[in-house]
Amino acid sequence: MKILITGSTGYIGEVIKREFSYKNKIYEITRHKSKQSLEKSIFYTTLDNLHNNYKDDLKILKKQKIECVIHLANEVNKSNLSNNEKIFNTNLNITHSMIKIIKYLKPKIFLNFSSTSVYPYVKGYFDELANVNPSKNNDFFYALSKINSEFLFNNLLSDLNLRIIHLRVAQVISENMPKNRIYPLFKQQLIKKNIIDIYGSGKRKVPIIFFADLIKYINIIINSNFSGIINVGTKNISIESLAKMAIKKIGKKNSKIHFKKGNVKSDINFNVDFTKIRNLK
Repeated sequence: MKILITGSTGYIGEVIKREFSYKNKIYEITRHKSKQSLEKSIFYTTLDNLHNNYKDDLKILKKQKIECVIHLANEVNKSNLSNNEKIFNTNLNITHSMIKIIKYLKPKIFLNFSSTSVYPYVKGYFDELANVNPSKNNDFFYALSKINSEFLFNNLLSDLNLRIIHLRVAQVISENMPKNRIYPLFKQQLIKKNIIDIYGSGKRKVPIIFFADLIKYINIIINSNFSGIINVGTKNISIESLAKMAIKKIGKKNSKIHFKKGNVKSDINFNVDFTKIRNLK
């Protein structure tokens, strides 16, 4: 299959590109060159500011008759700000650019990477039909951009013969994940002082996914007839278990977890339902 990947130089995109290149022909739209990329398969385009001559830039790619697009390109919060409105605006521009590109290339399958952060961070068990309302979440603007993209893609690409899948992906656990995520923060604490500080009881859960499961599920989805929204994750794991996982990875025999008093939110029993992806064949 001929697969186009956006965001192929990111920490998730690099792995997906590598794993799918064994049995598929991979093409990339990126603004940065990667050591793992093949020059003839790279198309340099700035998605958050798509130029009017993008058809000229991508005319060679159009001739390849792309069958599937995996869309990962997006702006994430890398600063210490809990909410960054610039993220929403940048991702909105990327979405509009992708709509133009999809209409131009006319693939048969479109996998849009959304996020489980679209669900409200409150007590509950959230399946694909649950309320999406991240208004009180720390990453509100990022999550809002993901919800916005889902609606825009569904509406503005509805006239195409296109299977659209929105992957609401859990936090991808990786050695190269952003440093402001909880797992790498735990590892940083271990390196600095050999102690992991956890606010609250540590029973609060976060949805995660390992790369092996992500690759497996993408393969299943591409080769199925599924379209629509689907939660993609391995499990909901407690903060304490995540800390223990970090200790097992890089800790020492005397590594410790220090529980600190936290507010009520630090122990919210938030869970995402991954039943649909587990049952998909």
